[in-house]
Order: sequence, then structure tokens, then C-alpha cells
Amino acid sequence: MAQIIKHRRGTLAELNGVTLNNGELGIVTSSVDNIGDAVLKTAVVVGNTDGTNRLSIGRIIKGNATPDLSGITGGAAFNDMLYHETDAKALKVLNTGGNTTLDLGANITVSEIAGNISGSVSSTGSFGYLNVVGDAIIGGNLTFGDANTDNVSFGADISSSLIPNNDDKFDLGSSGQQWKDLYIDGTANIDSLAADSAAIGDLTSGRVVVAGASGELQDDSDLTFSTATLSATNLTTTGTIKDFSVASGSLTSSGSFGYVNALSGVNAGNINVGISSLNEIDTDSGNLTIDSAGGTVTIDDHCTVTGTLTESSTMEIKKNITTIDSGLDKVLLMRGVEFDYKEDDLHSIGVIAEEINKIEPYLLSEDKKSVQYTRIVPLLIEAIKDLSNKVDKQSKIIDTMGKN
Repeated sequence: MAQIIKHRRGTLAELNGVTLNNGELGIVTSSVDNIGDAVLKTAVVVGNTDGTNRLSIGRIIKGNATPDLSGITGGAAFNDMLYHETDAKALKVLNTGGNTTLDLGANITVSEIAGNISGSVSSTGSFGYLNVVGDAIIGGNLTFGDANTDNVSFGADISSSLIPNNDDKFDLGSSGQQWKDLYIDGTANIDSLAADSAAIGDLTSGRVVVAGASGELQDDSDLTFSTATLSATNLTTTGTIKDFSVASGSLTSSGSFGYVNALSGVNAGNINVGISSLNEIDTDSGNLTIDSAGGTVTIDDHCTVTGTLTESSTMEIKKNITTIDSGLDKVLLMRGVEFDYKEDDLHSIGVIAEEINKIEPYLLSEDKKSVQYTRIVPLLIEAIKDLSNKVDKQSKIIDTMGKN
């Protein structure tokens, strides 16, 4: 038959001096003792005759200071009571011999939490499975996975910008783990680009690609490339084109041509190169000037001049002018020869440069291998004058002898 349970009432200090019998209740009232920061006003203690194994019953006490039962009279009555330390966010087991903080990291298993969670949910270990139904907002830093064997999968679209928190530091893929296809509708700002191949939709096959005014890639139908041939239509340059062959059309330059090879005719201003004949250079109007800028113009084959060949001979460009001396003597030392060219056996007449060099070196080119035949004319003029003077003298002698 059940018994009527007696109870005793008093302060914690008063009940501490009483041994409660087995099952006897002690009601703690009007206590001024604190456990942590919480003032214990009411509590129930179930007694035990040994005075030790009492059972304290009450709400979970909470506060922001570290509890110390050893300094409270009768504190041992609350050994093993749970205490919530709010600042440390810890759940402790109180004991006069020292408190113990509960380690819940691996001891609590929850299959599902229904409803809303306010505040923080943290784990010093790991969540085995986290399933959030609905929206989730997570503040702070996120770390997904702790090894490259972990995977992150997205089953939804990303509706915001994807921006790294440091410039020029993180990669998107690697040489061994590359993304497959990249679709961008807009502008791609890339400092440098290394690609196995690149296909740009608005470019045409066979055309040379150049950078536009804003740096964009573009092509033009006037500039094409096939195999080893670069073809240009209406090409204009302000610089120098070296060893450039134009198959057809016109070639215009605001500067100068270092070398022109006309396959079927080129027009440069009013200068025609090989238009009516592959071996022709002429002008539509005006004069054609070949200026070697102080050097030598060399024609390495036969040259035919139709018209008049003149040389600049004005006094304005000359100084230290004197009459040639011994013109007849120099002419008499010269030897006119007939010969055949070794290259094509063409028969011709002329002089030998090595012989002329011994008589009058000024008649030769800088390499001493070519003779400036027009310069022989001044020698001939003075030679004829010398010869004329001799004839005049002899005529006078003959006339004098005839009178005598």
C-alpha cells in the first residue's frame, strides 16, 4: 500500500542540516543562495537516508557566469544538476568537485528537425546529412568538403554574380580537370588567352583577322590568306612594304618603294610598272625620278633609252672647276676593244675598266668594275682641241715653208 510522503520546508542551508529519509521531500524556499547568476528560489529535493544520493528536481538553471557549487552551503545537494551557461553556449553538469561540460558533438543523433531554427546551429564534428526544405540564408564563411574526393552538385540555377574575394588568385578548373563548354552572352574580359582552337561566329574562313578600334576581332574581304598566299585588295600603307608581290590591282604608297616586282602590272601614283608590258616602267604624266639617296643606281642587265639621256651638269652643283690637261695624251693611251659577254655571248664594243683605271680612275664606278662612258666625252673634247692646235701649228709651218 502506498504511503503518504512527508516533506520538509526551509532554506537550502536549513535543509542541508537535515537528513531526509528515503522518498522524503525537501522543499527549498526563500533561498538567497545563487547557483551561477540565477537565484534559486524554489527547488525540490528527494531525500535518501545516506545523505548523499539525494535527487534534486528543478528547471534548468541558466546564467553567464561559471557555476561553483563548492562555495554554496548545501551545494552538494545539486550535484549532477544541468546548468546552461549562456555566454559560452555550453551545457554543464554541476558538481562540488568540479563542473563538467557536456560533449554533444558525437552523442546526439537527430534524423529530422521540423519547424524553424533561430540562433546558431554549430558542430565541432560534422553533419551526417543536412536537408533544408525551403529557403536557407547562411551568413559567414562556407567550406564545402575537406578533400578533392568530395563533390558539390547544383540542381538549381545561380541567380547572382559569381565573384572571387581576391583578384587574380583563384582558378576555374585546372589543366587536368577542365570544364567542357563555356557559354557567355556578353563581354569576356581576359588578360591573356591560351586556347587549343578558337571559333568566332562572325568571322569568315580564309580572311586575315585583325583587331578593331575597340580591340574586337574582325576580318575584311579585301585581305585573305590561302595556303602560303596573302592576297590584298585596295591595300594602303604609310610605312615600308618589303618584298611584296601584287598580282593585280593597284599599289599606292605615300612613302617609297624599296623593291617592286610587277607580275602583271602595278600603278603607283602616276608611275606604271609592267602594265602594258612586263618589262616596262613609265609614267602617265610628269617625270620619273630614280633617286638612290647619294648611292648608286645599278641596272644589272642591258639598258635601252628611248629619248634623251641627260646628266645634271649645272655650275650650281660644282666647284674647283679646271680645264682637263693632256686630254689627247690620255685618249691615246686608251684602247677600244671588241668582245663577247660571257653570260649570253652577246657581241659588243667598249673599253676595259682595269685599263681605264690606270689612265683616268674618275671614269670608273666605286667598285672599279664599271665605266661611265659619258665621262669620256670631256676627254675627247680636250683631245680634239689639243689635236686641232697641233694641226694649226703644222699648217702655219707648211705655209711658211711654201712662201720661202
